[in-house]
Amino acid sequence: MDEPALREALERAAAGRPVHGRSRAMARPLLRAVGHLPGVVAAAGSRTGRDVWRAAPPLAVLGALSRLFPRLPADRRGPAAAAVAVLVVCAAAAGLAVLT
Repeated sequence: MDEPALREALERAAAGRPVHGRSRAMARPLLRAVGHLPGVVAAAGSRTGRDVWRAAPPLAVLGALSRLFPRLPADRRGPAAAAVAVLVVCAAAAGLAVLT
């Protein structure tokens, strides 16, 4: 939760001043949701899986990677999947750097 931004927005609204800006706390809730994605897609059917791959490929990849962590709580699978994705990208970049 982006408590400082929420506090500022509430103070501005209470003082009658315009509230501008957006919350920056978007990554954490999104990563928490990614761990639930495979279960939701499985319950919704195969067409939903195709729709997720078409509409949001990065989330679909993270959802697929989150299945590597069945013992973690669903809320923690997304961050773990993101960490794996970062490690894979870094390893690939390092491999390319060595080759060039």
